[in-house]
Amino acid sequence: MAARDVDRIAKLAGELARFAGWLAGSSYDADDVVQETLIRALPAKSVPADEPALRAWLFRIARNVHVDQRRNQAARDRFVVLEGGRDELEEVEQIAVPALGDLDRADLERALGELPEGARAALVLADVWELDHSEIAAILDIPVGTVKSRVARARVRLAALLNPPEAHQTQRRDK
Repeated sequence: MAARDVDRIAKLAGELARFAGWLAGSSYDADDVVQETLIRALPAKSVPADEPALRAWLFRIARNVHVDQRRNQAARDRFVVLEGGRDELEEVEQIAVPALGDLDRADLERALGELPEGARAALVLADVWELDHSEIAAILDIPVGTVKSRVARARVRLAALLNPPEAHQTQRRDK
């Protein structure tokens, strides 16, 4: 790998660390994801030429590292992660999403941490990094339709987590 490519990767290290933090949920696990991502990326003979493609490439490696780490942990713990289904979408019209400026960062991070891993990754890539669905699909190695449904479900679930149950009752009575 050329020194220029190493510099380009180094410039994205902050974004990579933030993405790994969203994936892993803890700073210790995120550090492990970033370290392993760089170990896998730096020996590459060629890297994508433009910055968006390089970011997507690094994020995909990070996502794969995180999945590998989770699989290894699950094999040791015999832990199974299941993602939600249609029941999360039933009250989509009754839930009002609070303005992001009105949210406490800690509440937002707590709510994001409660989302299923796949949904959280898709939502963060869509709403924080503003990647389009095809880029997210490439990073997460899933179909575009799956990305769309995960982002939609994650938004609904996040709104539900950020609105206390009594807020739902008040909204329903107001209608």
